[in-house]
Amino acid sequence: MEKPLKKTVEEEVSTRNYLGSVLETKSLLQESVLSSTSFPRLNFSEAKELAENYLKNLEIKNLIEVTKLNMFAVSKIFEEDASFTFLEKEAEKGNLDIVTLFLLLRSELRGDLLEKFRNIAVKTVIQGSFKVLCKERGKIKKNVKYKPGKTDFDEEKTLENALVKEVLGYEDIVGLDKRKKISGGVVLLDVSGSMHGNKIVNAALIASVVTHQLKSSELGLVVFSEKSEVVKGVKEKKPLIKIISEILSLKPIGYTNIENVLLTGLVELSKIKKRDKWGLLITDGLYNRGKPPYSVAKQYPKLHVIYTHGKQDWGRKTCIRLANLGKGKFASVTKTNEIVKEIRKMFK
Repeated sequence: MEKPLKKTVEEEVSTRNYLGSVLETKSLLQESVLSSTSFPRLNFSEAKELAENYLKNLEIKNLIEVTKLNMFAVSKIFEEDASFTFLEKEAEKGNLDIVTLFLLLRSELRGDLLEKFRNIAVKTVIQGSFKVLCKERGKIKKNVKYKPGKTDFDEEKTLENALVKEVLGYEDIVGLDKRKKISGGVVLLDVSGSMHGNKIVNAALIASVVTHQLKSSELGLVVFSEKSEVVKGVKEKKPLIKIISEILSLKPIGYTNIENVLLTGLVELSKIKKRDKWGLLITDGLYNRGKPPYSVAKQYPKLHVIYTHGKQDWGRKTCIRLANLGKGKFASVTKTNEIVKEIRKMFK
């Protein structure tokens, strides 16, 4: 069945009749157009026309597949402001396919277009983290009706209300019922060459969830490949929007040195005076630079590890061993709806 389909597509791909049938027939599209093995490379005009239709119909997954075939053509549709209006709609829903699309296209975008797309991707990550966060028991903070003198107010949520209302009423001030806070710690985020595609999207989402949920604690964020970089020190105050923007500006590249980032994490933890402190390592475990990281993991008061999955099983075994040596918990995450549940298990 596959050979005749391939032959038909190759014969008709250059004609507008075929393009029209592709847009009308979704099943044919998914079987032939979006298969790299059955569909020849799209030329500029074909890719651009397909991309424009997918964007208008908010079919972001299909748009991603066309982008893989012709990134340059797809990038051109974002030279029109209306294109970003369509993306904004999906960003409001926390559709993380927007982030994947941004990561694919960012090398083709320049100046204002790159900044505009990055801002939408950041908004998507934050909306996505809110979406998977709320409405579960055991929240560290709970929004309540504001009572002067009895509750603090949530600046971030109140500001969100201010953005959509011309005049703030008393009822628009969001109160904050403070629960028991988790003590300070440091998130160690792998951005090496093996952390591409959905791995880096999930890693950004995890960082957003942890940062948002623990924002009143002393919390640091370190990204690493062969070397480590402190994005946010444990004593530093930095908006969540800026943190996620910096993460999405990083390109997964280079080797992986887990030993180095664990040492950097210990330096950050030494700045926290609380006794109950922790590290959270997010990685696929495939280290290929530095010494084996196990002796450093033992020095952590508590080291939790989230495994982001990889093609080689030894990465998973490395992550399990690091969590055991660090007296922490291990979790394996592939789906976004698993993230909050696993993080909350770790910090019970």
